[in-house]
Amino acid sequence: MAARRERAILLATTNPAKRDRLRWLLQNLPFACVEPVEAGLGEYEPPEETGETHGEIAAQKAVAWSQAGGMLAVCSDGGLTIPALGDRWQSILTRRLTGEGDDEERVGRLLELMESIPTEQRGAQWTEALAVADCGQLMACWEVQGATGVVAESAGPGGSVPGFWAFSVWELPALGKRYSELTDKELESVDDHWTQLKALLQAFLREMPQAGPEAGR
Repeated sequence: MAARRERAILLATTNPAKRDRLRWLLQNLPFACVEPVEAGLGEYEPPEETGETHGEIAAQKAVAWSQAGGMLAVCSDGGLTIPALGDRWQSILTRRLTGEGDDEERVGRLLELMESIPTEQRGAQWTEALAVADCGQLMACWEVQGATGVVAESAGPGGSVPGFWAFSVWELPALGKRYSELTDKELESVDDHWTQLKALLQAFLREMPQAGPEAGR
């Protein structure tokens, strides 16, 4: 009898840091993580994001990537909600609102927007959505609220975080640290968005029927 192989799942993003996070979500599951370049999608550009929530955007991207790759795909979308900025800021438009340039420049633009906001009004909460699709069909999607913190007055001592630049200015006052500085234990203590999504994704995929040897990579 042929040995059963792991089912391939596409880490549907061009962001290396986010690919690492998606890989972490899939730890200890019988799935073989495939990067876009390995699936022949190194030059693929997903369609423009048109969703009105992070959940809708994650779902759209997962469907598009899975259809392009002809395989199972997992994709995420997230951003900071900053009530004090009102119409000047929407978490789903983070990249567009901070303009072109590298992550250091995006940090600078956000800090400029926040200059006139007093300390007590600098609250910010992270929202993250995760979606799974297979060959163009949406299978599951979750959107969760992460920890509530504040936008700091300056970037963290290590500068912007590659791939997740907003984490370098998002501070958790109760722990006295930027999000990017938190340990795994501290992340669990603040009900971290990735921790929530890992539990949801793993529960879902454990119930998914696994394909036979021909589906492995």
